[in-house]
Amino acid sequence: MMNNDQNSDDFEERPKSNEGTEKQDFSFKKASKGKRDHGRENIFVDLLTNLSETIAEEVSEALTEAFTELQGELQGFGEGMTSFGVARLGVVNTDSPVRISGAMTAEEINTTADIRVSGSLKVAGDVVCSNYVVSGSAKVSGNLTVNGDISVSGSTKVGGSVQSTGIVKISGGARIAGDLKTSGSRIRVSGGLNIGGEISCPGVIKVSGGLTAARVVADEIKVSGKLNVSEIIARDVVIYSGKSTIGSIEGMDVRIEPSSGIDSEIGGLIGELLKALIGKNAIERHVKPRGVTIEDDIIAENIYLEGVIVMGDVYGKRVVIGPGTVVDGTVYYMESIDIDETSDIDSKKKIEKLPPFRSDMFQSRS
Repeated sequence: MMNNDQNSDDFEERPKSNEGTEKQDFSFKKASKGKRDHGRENIFVDLLTNLSETIAEEVSEALTEAFTELQGELQGFGEGMTSFGVARLGVVNTDSPVRISGAMTAEEINTTADIRVSGSLKVAGDVVCSNYVVSGSAKVSGNLTVNGDISVSGSTKVGGSVQSTGIVKISGGARIAGDLKTSGSRIRVSGGLNIGGEISCPGVIKVSGGLTAARVVADEIKVSGKLNVSEIIARDVVIYSGKSTIGSIEGMDVRIEPSSGIDSEIGGLIGELLKALIGKNAIERHVKPRGVTIEDDIIAENIYLEGVIVMGDVYGKRVVIGPGTVVDGTVYYMESIDIDETSDIDSKKKIEKLPPFRSDMFQSRS
């Protein structure tokens, strides 16, 4: 028999009259659709709010950059070197801004002001400037020294190395034969960046596009795009990425998880929104997660690996080998180890000490 007291939320008491005598009748009250969908609506609202904030931030940055470039072009009518046609120059030494809306070739450029390229620039030697902004095409055969920020939304090729003191943003395409080093706080790669040598930053390197380099050195690296690097040295390494190949990794905290194709192709936030709309399982049935391959060793204090192929050894204080991970070598641990039953490792061994850092950017591990 059903207990009316215990199910007061599902029933409501309705008075009914029958031939002058009032009787109590209990009728089933269905939960409203609004209540059933309230939790899902909250998820949608949160996701759309985050999406709106992300879009607003991107649009704000793009408008600010476009306005700054337009302001520079307008100022160029009255000051600085501005090329709207075709200019062929030798060695350029100036304290004025250099702006190219047409085509310019030069032997060298040395300015204490900015270089802004919305057309085409070719320099046979070195370039020294304040801020370096390229929305067109620029080719520097020598070295590029920037005493400020670098922003490339077009195409840039540098035959030597690049040195900066500010923030580096690559949303277009850039190819650097040597190193890319900055003393600024951030390098952001949302386009394609190919470096023959080392990319280094004392702050954060964020990669949502593609990065190819011989070596990465940073305090923190966050990856949601594609990596093809020989070595990563960073205090914190976070990789949510597929189809990436990395030689070796060493740091303090290393976390690598695979992202599904939908996340890597159209972005994690949109992927989460679609999961909320049609369900995570429905997506994953059609999109196979793609993992990361580590060709050499991983060395860190805290390590979490999921869906990763490690062809070398793993060294850590606290190690978690998550689902779908393969380690061809040995997992060395100091304090704790947790291995998922779906993973495959060759062997495990407890050790007393971790190898030291190969970079003088960090202190030795304890």
